[in-house]
Amino acid sequence: INVGIIFLHAVGIVLWQNSHVKKNAGFADIAELISSTKDAYINGAGFGTAKRRAAYIGDDDDDKVSMEAVNYRPPKSGGSGAGAAAKDTATSGGEQEAAAASGNVFHMIDEDDISLPNDDGGGVGSIIPVDLTVNFLKRIQRAPGAPPEPPVAPSASAARPPEDFLPVVTPSEVTFRWAHRTRTGSRFEQYSAIKAYRIVVRLASTSSDGGGGAIVWDSGMVPVSDEEGGGVPDSVDWGRDVPPAVGQILLWKVQIWDGDDLKSSSTWSKFAVGPESENDWKGKWIAHPSDMDTFDRDKSAKSDPHDCTVWKRRRPLPLFRAKISSKDWRNDDEANDPVASALLVISGLGSFRASFDGVPLSTSGPIDPPFTDYSKRVMYRGFDLTPFVAESASQDHVVGVTLGSGWWDHRPVSGMAKPKLLPRGPATVIAQVVVTYASGRTRIVGGTGMNDWQTARGHIRESDLFTGEMVDLGVLGDMEGWDTPPMWKESTATSTGETDPYNEINKWVGATNYVTEVTLEERMQEMALKSQAMERSDAKKFPSRRKFAAPIGKLVPHSIPPVMAMERIAADEIHDLGGGRWL
Repeated sequence: INVGIIFLHAVGIVLWQNSHVKKNAGFADIAELISSTKDAYINGAGFGTAKRRAAYIGDDDDDKVSMEAVNYRPPKSGGSGAGAAAKDTATSGGEQEAAAASGNVFHMIDEDDISLPNDDGGGVGSIIPVDLTVNFLKRIQRAPGAPPEPPVAPSASAARPPEDFLPVVTPSEVTFRWAHRTRTGSRFEQYSAIKAYRIVVRLASTSSDGGGGAIVWDSGMVPVSDEEGGGVPDSVDWGRDVPPAVGQILLWKVQIWDGDDLKSSSTWSKFAVGPESENDWKGKWIAHPSDMDTFDRDKSAKSDPHDCTVWKRRRPLPLFRAKISSKDWRNDDEANDPVASALLVISGLGSFRASFDGVPLSTSGPIDPPFTDYSKRVMYRGFDLTPFVAESASQDHVVGVTLGSGWWDHRPVSGMAKPKLLPRGPATVIAQVVVTYASGRTRIVGGTGMNDWQTARGHIRESDLFTGEMVDLGVLGDMEGWDTPPMWKESTATSTGETDPYNEINKWVGATNYVTEVTLEERMQEMALKSQAMERSDAKKFPSRRKFAAPIGKLVPHSIPPVMAMERIAADEIHDLGGGRWL
């Protein structure tokens, strides 16, 4: 009986496989197919997990490569690594001057050697490059457990952000890494050796139907040695003498030649280049004027930043917004040098959620940025605004920022948490938009502290890691569309004139710069004394500070992906407890 059962089971698998696995489908992993079939069933029932999981794992299907045969033609030899930069030539007269002015001189490459970004990788080689990362960071198109899109105002943009997480690197540190996967049906002689690889980097662009812009760097076909110590390197650094420009959004792909000299390509991945030094930031940290006053001894009766009475004066939490005029985007030579991409770089303390034209830019949060010693180091995010620019390049746009407390200005508590060891200041944000043109030139617009940024108290009464978040739904409804162009209203006020913070709700005033007289050295000594790591007799004396908010450290890109929803779990039972409470 057991033998019969096993025989019938084996026959069933073969019949099922023949009916579900297409010839030359590129893979024959039964477990994967069973999983995808189950996901399709669940997705049909309304759970919607299959597409999200595929988007996260595959990153635009970068691991699904077409098995369609193509005419193989070896690429033109271009040298290896940085040496390929020596053959760079300018594109044309006008573009040469524009590109040279920014230090980014692009060179022409035969398009037959490079697939467009909307392809599926392609090639017939046995080794497929997958899982492309830059500085160990991978683009996440959609978090697997991302919640449904929240309702947006009727005045919000129809455009949507292209990903949940965009890797951001600095110009001085750009390192490419990838993995390999063997194509199903390949011979051992093919995939047992890699003869060469090639990396191509190009500008992202709003034009050419997503086909990308000018080539920024091409490594050329780099031979791989079979000798001891040879092989494909674990990582490949940026190969040009001129680093990429701050603000550029770049596409990149890898090509691999196997033992039979057959080529396979990855799909295009994406990353952005963010500010590295203080000089790269034109935006400044800004705050609500009333919040900043609570950290000024000349304007506040109490000078203890951890006093609960003073803390309540900074609630509800502030919203920030700025209008970016269409003339700020446009180039004087629009016809010959149009906008290629736009990048928002932003951070906020304690936590932030960014929107653009009324559309949330990520499903992550409200736990951005990651927890660090904010007096030393604060991480920032990058968001691709190109779809919004492509949708309405001739219109005005609005950047919106919703702030939470995080570990920065949380409710004062006592006990084991020791919150007084943490830096504290008013809710604050820093942001700027970098526009990149087809020539590679960049321009900073919409920076905090340099544009007319407005702030008002909003719908979040409290957003705390200890006590949770409280949202005033009435205020949320009354302020619907506050971060969209139609709802923008100019304001020249610098103060609300109110003493009750609840009277400052939806009253927009000009934001003020974040100001403190406290130095990092003083802050570190204060922490050492409070943690009893220093004797008071050894402490250095500092003058009395009138403006005593904590100092804010250096801005660096996210070194890890943000906290995101990995799975959504539905409740088995829901009980109405009355009084607006649910279990």
